[in-house]
Amino acid sequence: MKMNLKFQTLARYVKKLKTNPSEPIEMKGRCDSRKIFSDEQEEDLAKFLITSSKMFYGLTTLDMLGS
Repeated sequence: MKMNLKFQTLARYVKKLKTNPSEPIEMKGRCDSRKIFSDEQEEDLAKFLITSSKMFYGLTTLDMLGS
């Protein structure tokens, strides 16, 4: 049975299991390590952009980013 799991990912979980066998292991992505804004900041930014887009109708997303 092939699970399409990368070797390094499997090795990381095996290491966690060997280090602390009583702790349950959760399979989850590593996206949180690259997170820039907190959930609250992200929500505030989304609200701001929606409000701004309504005020400045016609601007593209690139215009909003300043590019």
